[in-house]
Amino acid sequence: MTISIQKESPVLVVRDLKKIYQMGEIQIHALNGVNFNVYPGDFIALMGTSGSGKTTLLNLISGLDSISSGAILLEGVNLADMKDKDLTTIRRTRMGFIFQFYNLIPVLSAYENAELLLKVLKVPKNERKQKILRLMDELGLGDRINNKPNQLSGGQQQRVAIARALALDPAIILADEPTGNLDSKTTENVMESLKKLNRDYNKTIIMVTHDKDLAKYCTRALIMHDGQIIKEESLL
Repeated sequence: MTISIQKESPVLVVRDLKKIYQMGEIQIHALNGVNFNVYPGDFIALMGTSGSGKTTLLNLISGLDSISSGAILLEGVNLADMKDKDLTTIRRTRMGFIFQFYNLIPVLSAYENAELLLKVLKVPKNERKQKILRLMDELGLGDRINNKPNQLSGGQQQRVAIARALALDPAIILADEPTGNLDSKTTENVMESLKKLNRDYNKTIIMVTHDKDLAKYCTRALIMHDGQIIKEESLL
C-alpha cells in the first residue's frame, strides 16, 4: 500500500501574474507570467538584478500596486478581486512589512512604534502591552522600549520594525531589502533575528535582496530575470 503525504496548503499562491505599465504608446512588461507557492514556514529570498521585477512583485503581493492579470491568493482569498477597503484590512491584519529605512515615527518610543497597529485596531491595552513587551524582549530590545528612534542604532530600529510587523501575527511577512541600510555586523544581527522567527516561531517570510550572502539564512531562493522566475533553489 502506498501512503501519500500531503504538504500543507500554501499561505500564498501566485498564478500567471502579469504587470504592464503603459508609457505613452509603449507597454513595459514588468512581470510576465510569474508562478509560485509559499508554504507555512518558508523563508524565501527573492533575488535578481536591478530591474528584474523583484520589487514590482512584492508591491503586487502587498496590494501597493494593481495587478494587470493573473491571481494572488493569500490564505485562499484572491487579492485581485478585493475592494480597496477590504484589501487595506488584509494588509493591516494578515501581512507584516519590514522596509529598508524602518519607517518608524520619530516622536514615538520604540514601544509605541511597535504597538501602533494594535492600537489603531483597538486591541485592549493589557493585551497590547503583554504582546509588545514579549516581542521586544525576544528581539533584544527589552531595555530600549522607551527610547525614541534617534536614540537607537540602525539595527535596533530595524528590530523595532520587525516587532511592529509581528504584532498582529500576520500570515506572511514581506521584507524589502531589510538590511540594505546597515553595516555588515548589524546586518548579521538582523538576519539572525529573522532566521530565529522563521525557525523557532514558523513565521513565513518573503525577502527581496540582491545580496547572495543573505540567502544562506533562507530556506528557498526564487531567482528573477526580465519579469519572470527563471530558477528556484532549495537552501536547506
